[in-house]
Formats: sequence, structure tokens, C-alpha cells
Amino acid sequence: MGVTFWTPIHNRLQPNVEKMLCDYRVMASTLFMKPPGLGELKLHADHTLQEDFEWPTITAWCALSETTLENGALEFVPGTHALFETFRGFEPPFFAALPELGKMTLPVPIRAGEAIFFDSSALHRSGRNTTDQWRSALIMACLPNEKVGAHTYIDPDEPDRLQYMLMDRDERIAYR
Repeated sequence: MGVTFWTPIHNRLQPNVEKMLCDYRVMASTLFMKPPGLGELKLHADHTLQEDFEWPTITAWCALSETTLENGALEFVPGTHALFETFRGFEPPFFAALPELGKMTLPVPIRAGEAIFFDSSALHRSGRNTTDQWRSALIMACLPNEKVGAHTYIDPDEPDRLQYMLMDRDERIAYR
């Protein structure tokens, strides 16, 4: 069911991604709706969505409504995309440093229809929507064309071990 809904969206987005990101493809996309009064997203780096860290996974974050500090614009810690060459996610190895790194964020408010492209390993967050309007965005994870998509996760039985579940775009969409 998910494939029939998302595949047409991916097919429509792919030509635009190809114009902006040479030799990249859309691996996954998400419609992100931030309701009034909610939606804080803590400082984090996204998963790479590939087995190999040689090339970055690029996030294309397109505002469908204006983003401001009041409704939770994205905020980034500059330079953090270059800090680590290993697994990145919601439980990073640099967890203890997050409060200090959080003081270094720079907000990036944008208008509806504009997009931000960033290395998924960059630390970022989004504040709570304090307005009475919904804030929406389309988020696309883009991989180099020749790379195999993968879901990376830490093995719960061996926390120091990284596991991969290889998958193509349609499998990720169907089994998300």
C-alpha cells in the first residue's frame, strides 16, 4: 500500500533531485507536519541510509509553509557534518556534548517552496511550534546513485556493533 502512494511522489521528485544533486537519487521521503503547540525535535544527526560512509546521505528539506523561529525552523550546529565517520542517529556517541553543542545552533528560517540541502550527519534540531498554524515540510533522503540503501542500527545485544539491513528504495518505502 505504501509503495503505490509514495512511488508516484518519488518519480515526480527524482528529476528535480537530479538537477540539484549530480548522481544522487531519492531513497525515502516523508511529509512532516508540525502541529501548533508541539513538534520539538531535539538535537540529532540523521541515519546515513547507506552501508558506506564514503559519500554523504543528503537531506533535502523543502518548506511547504513558511518556517520561522516561532513555528520551529531548523537550526544547525555548523561544521558538525565533519565530526564523525561512523553511525549517526538519535543516540550518538557524542551524547554528553549535546547540551554544549546545542548552544551553538544557528536557525535557518525559509519561505514556503524554498529548500535546504544538508549532509545528514550535520547536527540539527527544530523548536516547538508556538503558533496557532500547522507547519509542514517535505523531507527527502538522497543517496549516491551507485550506493546500496541500508538501514543502520546498533545491535541491542552488542551495543558496540553496527548492523545493516540492505534494501532498495521500494523496500524501504514498503516496510518503513
